[in-house]
Amino acid sequence: MRKIISLLFVLLVSTTLVYAQAHYSEVNQLGGSVNIADVDQTGTGQWSRINQNGEGNNADVNQTDMEHISKIKQNADFNIATIDQTGEYNQSQVIQVGNGGNNADIIQTNHDNYSWARQNGLNNEVDVFQDGTYADSRIEQIGDVNRAGVNQHSYMNSSEILQDGDNNQADVLQGGFLSGFLTSNIEVFKDDNVQNVNQGGFLGNNLTSDIYVHGSGNLVDVYQRGAFNYSSVDQGYSAWSNSDFNQAYVDQFGIGHESYIWQDDDDNTAMVYQNGGYFPGPSGNYSEIDQWGDDNNATVAQLGDFNTSYVNQGESYVQDGDLNSIVVLQIGGGNWSDAFQYGDNNSADVTQFGIANYSYLDAEGNHNIAHVYQDGFSHESYLYQPGNYNTANVTQFGVDHYSTVFQDGDGDLVNVTQSP
Repeated sequence: MRKIISLLFVLLVSTTLVYAQAHYSEVNQLGGSVNIADVDQTGTGQWSRINQNGEGNNADVNQTDMEHISKIKQNADFNIATIDQTGEYNQSQVIQVGNGGNNADIIQTNHDNYSWARQNGLNNEVDVFQDGTYADSRIEQIGDVNRAGVNQHSYMNSSEILQDGDNNQADVLQGGFLSGFLTSNIEVFKDDNVQNVNQGGFLGNNLTSDIYVHGSGNLVDVYQRGAFNYSSVDQGYSAWSNSDFNQAYVDQFGIGHESYIWQDDDDNTAMVYQNGGYFPGPSGNYSEIDQWGDDNNATVAQLGDFNTSYVNQGESYVQDGDLNSIVVLQIGGGNWSDAFQYGDNNSADVTQFGIANYSYLDAEGNHNIAHVYQDGFSHESYLYQPGNYNTANVTQFGVDHYSTVFQDGDGDLVNVTQSP
């Protein structure tokens, strides 16, 4: 009787439209304007709570069958929240706090899904669609023209997005058929950042992506498909770091890939492409790029089986080395490349075809150029440039060649060519 009187009281003091069906529903619309709440519940154990305060708000909850829980709280300004839950054990909560045109849309279907969204600011938007088993999503946006979207299908998926700042955008789409244990975690503070993660599909398994960006003007794009892939991008992850204009692209396709990119401060660009494909035999490509200087650029492309590449332009979380560039291309099986640049204005490119080739490059001077090309089987190249304005060209064909180049002077030119 108390619930019926409360519902009549809401209809008398507000211009809003309220429709609710039992299994415990509480609608509190406090204040005037054109707030609308619509709750439709069918099944067991469901309950819904809607609190709206302000102008132009709209809330819509539709729950069918077992044990759903839905909470919507909206204060002020043009907010719209829609929750549609069908299935079992689902929970969802949306909180939107004023001063903007916030929008939230959450749809969960079937098993054990949980979603949480919180928006504070202006022009924020949240999209969560979860279909499958064990899916979990959490989105919190505090600040300006942010947008976050999560689309999860099937199998133990989990996504967590936290954005605090200006003009941020995060999009995560995780897998379909046989996608396995997908997990994505994005954390962004401030300024113009864009992150996109697309993980898995057919035969996808155990994919994980971690992105931490604290800074300005960053853009990260990660695409993963296959099995056992893991990617982590950290662009100046510290509260005191500027992390300016960094970009990172990671594209992984196949099985057994790993990629780490760490960039700290100014104008750095890193790009990793690894393609093992669905070919017979092992495919265990691995790439790691560390850049801690200014205006650095690194590119790694690996195709084939169990290739390894490591690029480091700097020594520590101190700016060390400006305007350096490293390009590594490895196609084949068992190739391995290490490249280090600690000076300024150095340029290096490494290309390896074949099987079991190894390249080591260390440039501690300034304005050095290094070219390494190895095609065949079981080649080794070691190139050291502690001097300045040096150029080294190493070319090896055939089987089982070995080269060591050491340039500690200035303005030297070395050409090494070895073939059968």
